[in-house]
Amino acid sequence: PFWSSELSFSRGHFLLQVPYDPKLCGLDEQDEEISMALRAFSSGYDFYTPTQSVIFRTKVDSNSHSNVEGLCKGNPKNKSRKRLYSLIG
Repeated sequence: PFWSSELSFSRGHFLLQVPYDPKLCGLDEQDEEISMALRAFSSGYDFYTPTQSVIFRTKVDSNSHSNVEGLCKGNPKNKSRKRLYSLIG
């Protein structure tokens, strides 16, 4: 499954059912999206992909930060990435 923070449409209960993992701090955007997709899919959410391009964006800020960054402090990126990869298998 693929989940993107730029193209995610759901009811508000989505973040209550599949909250950000507070143990995954400081991840890159793509790692955060992989984590969210895996947890959402394993929680029973379906994924649908448009057959045509419906939206695009240009990356303006190369120093973008993860949405989970503010949830915990002092957790190094490598530790979070190891946790994510261990969840993947």
